[in-house]
Amino acid sequence: MYSQYCRINPKPETPTSWAKVPEYAERMCSKNGMGNFVCPGNYTCGSPTDYGIALEHDGLYSNELAYFGVYSFDNAGKAILSLHQMITVDGWYTFMANLADTDIPFIGIFYSFIVIIVGSFYLFNLILAVIIQGFVKVSKKEADRDQLILGE
Repeated sequence: MYSQYCRINPKPETPTSWAKVPEYAERMCSKNGMGNFVCPGNYTCGSPTDYGIALEHDGLYSNELAYFGVYSFDNAGKAILSLHQMITVDGWYTFMANLADTDIPFIGIFYSFIVIIVGSFYLFNLILAVIIQGFVKVSKKEADRDQLILGE
């Protein structure tokens, strides 16, 4: 998803490069035509991974829009890191915009809001409540122990 950009040619020029359209290099596109952004004219939306080109050759790891290749849903580790990023509500809008640009917009927006509402507002508060409850329990035990020691 984070490597879909408007390309000048329908197929890569060499086994290691596929030129992006410079004026659309800052926005991801929809391959199936259902996303918010479809390549104009005779440009092609494509991902280098479709042709076996490594993402570092495509400049993914130097692209701020794609979070330098760190956040994605390509494998379980990166997906968990991406979800954590969204739950902390840090940069969630870029995630949502990229999801809406590359596939069905409603699904990307709905998914983002569900992750933020459930993760950020519910799970984070639940985790904090459990931690605070643990601190209160420990403090109460210490207060009881101190009272026993002072009472003797």
